[in-house]
Amino acid sequence: MIDLASTGKIVQFVRQAKEIRGGLPIAAIYLNAVKDNTILLREAREALQSGIIPLLNTTLPDRQCIKDAPGQGSTVFRMKGEAPKAAASAYVKILTEALKLFESES
Repeated sequence: MIDLASTGKIVQFVRQAKEIRGGLPIAAIYLNAVKDNTILLREAREALQSGIIPLLNTTLPDRQCIKDAPGQGSTVFRMKGEAPKAAASAYVKILTEALKLFESES
């Protein structure tokens, strides 16, 4: 819920910038540290779905390897194992979805 509250402030800043700059910047929101099939995830999606900034469908899962990577001086793209591989795949999906959105907006 703390993240949702701070997201509201960011959305306000983006909305103001869009008004001043004639629709720019193009922005999107994605949910991170997601635990699937939770009430919090459902509520977060509902809260952000109808906003001025589009909510990406792809989410970043809550994985320990993502939290461990900086301490190991690495990224999930360099780490070995199924969990880092799944996390890296989620990052690629988020980027791909965002690029498609940005290309259609510009």
